[in-house]
Amino acid sequence: MAPPRHIRDVNWLLLRVQIDPATGCWIWQGTCNHKGYGLYRGTDYGGVYTRSAHRLALELKLGRPIRLGLHVLHSCDNPPCCNGEHLREGTVSDNQRESYDKGRHIPTRGELSGHAKLTRAEVAEILAALERGTYQRVLARQYGVDQAQISRIKNGKAWL
Repeated sequence: MAPPRHIRDVNWLLLRVQIDPATGCWIWQGTCNHKGYGLYRGTDYGGVYTRSAHRLALELKLGRPIRLGLHVLHSCDNPPCCNGEHLREGTVSDNQRESYDKGRHIPTRGELSGHAKLTRAEVAEILAALERGTYQRVLARQYGVDQAQISRIKNGKAWL
């Protein structure tokens, strides 16, 4: 007689992770997405699907699906980890709060912003040019940004 499905799924997962003895993390050894979270492909009556390995790991631990609208949070802050003991359900707000509390929040101002078009050095050049009386629209054209951005820099609303 075959073992229950839950046991088979746990065994399947264990064959696809490498346990880090120092951290206790179960590191997914298969494909990962661009953020480092493990992915696997499965099939059901609807066809082929791709799922997150850490979601499967938490569902196996809980013995039920993740509640609608909730995410899987890692206490270890290690995206490829699939150790159910390191995982829990939570909201986006819970995840953001943990990010701030653990010092993982990346500032979104200045060069550290993923949307930044200017460097700190270029902003210093812009401020110096503004002091010399260079028009904002001229600087905007020169640096490839909108005139409103130059105004925000001048008034201290951007690049603080």
